[in-house]
Amino acid sequence: MAEINETELPKPSVPELSVTLNIFLEGIRAIVPGDKYEEARRLVEDYKKSEEMQKLQGFLKEYAESHENYQVTEFWLKDNLKIPLPLPINSSLFFLLPKRLFNTDDERFRFIAKFIIFSLMFKERVDRGELKQEFDGRQEKKNALSMATYRHFFTAYRRPGAIKDEHIFSEGGRYFIVVCNNQAY
Repeated sequence: MAEINETELPKPSVPELSVTLNIFLEGIRAIVPGDKYEEARRLVEDYKKSEEMQKLQGFLKEYAESHENYQVTEFWLKDNLKIPLPLPINSSLFFLLPKRLFNTDDERFRFIAKFIIFSLMFKERVDRGELKQEFDGRQEKKNALSMATYRHFFTAYRRPGAIKDEHIFSEGGRYFIVVCNNQAY
C-alpha cells in the first residue's frame, strides 16, 4: 500500500481535555485499587470544572494552531535527550519485548541474529512504503497518522552531549552496533 504524503495529512484535531481525562480514568481503572480510583475520579471531576483546565485547553489549541504537529513527539524527545541513560532500554516505546531467559550463549546469539534479520526485513518494508497506513482510532473521524516515525527509527541515532544528547538523522545507514559489557561490536 502506498504511503500517504505527509504534507497532505490534516492536522490532528485537539481533543477536549475532559475527553482525555475520561480516557485516563478508563486506563487506570484496572490497575488502581477502588478507594484510590475513587479519589482520582473525584480529583479529575474537580479539575474538569477548574479555570486552570480551561486555560490549559486554550493554550493547547493555540499551540496546535501554530505548529504542524502538537502531539507528544517534540516534548518527549526534548525531555528524553536530557536523560543520560541508554534510550532503547530505558525510555523507548518500541522496546516492549518480554524478558527472555537463555540457557546458553548459542541460544542468546540465535535470538539476536533472528531479531536483526527481522529488523532488516521490517526496514526493507518501511523503505519500500509497504506498511499499512495507520489511523487515529480514538476520534469519531479517523485521521491518517504520520508514518515518518518508522523511517526515523532506522535512520536516527542519539549523539551524547555534555548537557543533553542530540537526535541525529542520517540517510542510508548500513551498520548495526551491538553494545555488550561496555564493548561495541
